[in-house]
Amino acid sequence: KTDQHRPEVLTTEQLELFFRSWDRRTYEGIRNRNLSLVLLDAMLRVGETLALNIEDLDVTAGVLHVSHTKGRRDRLVPINFRTAKSLYKFLRTERRDVPGDLIFCQRNGKPLNPGRIAQAFCRQSQRAKIHVYPHLLRHTGATIAANKGMPVHLLQRVLGHADIRTTAVYLNPDGEEIK
Repeated sequence: KTDQHRPEVLTTEQLELFFRSWDRRTYEGIRNRNLSLVLLDAMLRVGETLALNIEDLDVTAGVLHVSHTKGRRDRLVPINFRTAKSLYKFLRTERRDVPGDLIFCQRNGKPLNPGRIAQAFCRQSQRAKIHVYPHLLRHTGATIAANKGMPVHLLQRVLGHADIRTTAVYLNPDGEEIK
């Protein structure tokens, strides 16, 4: 892991285009747009996002409790007000009559498959005419956080990285945030 390169990220314009392209008239479109917001803002892995339960969201504090992690260590992840508000609205409207505790699930309450989410992103990418996959939103969110001055040790904690060298790919070679 010593020769890592900076990951690909989306521009602000590409992000806006991608988020605008979700169909806000269907359960799936609204769900997937919110899922995309969480991937970007909380910088979660797709599996972590799909495992989130309604009780893992604290809208008032703007925090997600992530318990199904790659490193098997629970963590609290901050989300911005816009994401918290959008999730709250989704849970109170579209998700209201769906059974089960998962935030992101099928209409019947059954869990979503990460492969199906990847397929949905592929279809959406074709509509938006930009290449977007779930993990790209995590990379983009981490780069945005580094650019805004989030200290590398906090970014490491939010991302759930065991080794700070994994997190360092979001910084310039001299340790400064990417411009």
